[in-house]
Amino acid sequence: MTAMRASALSRMLLLGLSAFLACAGGGGKTVEPGDWKMVLNHDGEEITIPLKSMDVFLVEDESYPEYFSIESEGAVLGGNFPGDLHVGYEEEWKRLFGKPILIDAQGGDPREMQDCYVELAGGVRSRVTGGTIIFEKLSGEVNGSEGDLTLMGRIMLTVETELGIENVSGTISVQAVTWG
Repeated sequence: MTAMRASALSRMLLLGLSAFLACAGGGGKTVEPGDWKMVLNHDGEEITIPLKSMDVFLVEDESYPEYFSIESEGAVLGGNFPGDLHVGYEEEWKRLFGKPILIDAQGGDPREMQDCYVELAGGVRSRVTGGTIIFEKLSGEVNGSEGDLTLMGRIMLTVETELGIENVSGTISVQAVTWG
C-alpha cells in the first residue's frame, strides 16, 4: 500500500469514527421513566420535582392550537402551543425544538382548567403566573402512555412566592404522550 493510499484510508477511518461518535453521543443517553423530572434553581437551591408525563392534546383542525398539560404531585403546568406549531397525529416532536412554548397561569384540559403551580423548597406550593419551555432533544423509541419517548430542554417559570414574584429556571425531561 502506498503512503498516499494509507493516508487516505486513515482519514476515511478517522472520519467514520468521528461520525459514529457524533451519532452515538448526539442524542444523549436514553432517559429512563424514573428519571422524568424538572430540576429548578431557586435561592441557590436545586429543587427536583418528579414528573409523570406531558400530555399533548391534538386537534384535527389545525386552525386551533394544540394544548399540553404536565402534572405530578409537585407540579401542574399547562398551556397552548403557538397556533402554527402542531405535533400532529404523526407525532413530529422535533417540530418543538428551539421554539418557546408558553406556560400559562392555568392549564390542562380546557373543560377542567387547573391553576398552575410548582412546589419549591420545603414543599411550599408556588403559583405559576407564566413561563417558557424550550425543548432541545428527544430520546426513547416507544410512543404512548406506556412508552419511553422523552422530551428534554430548558424551563423558565415566573412564580408567586412569599417574597413576591420571582423567576426560576432549570431543566426538564418529561415523557411525551399525545391524545386525540
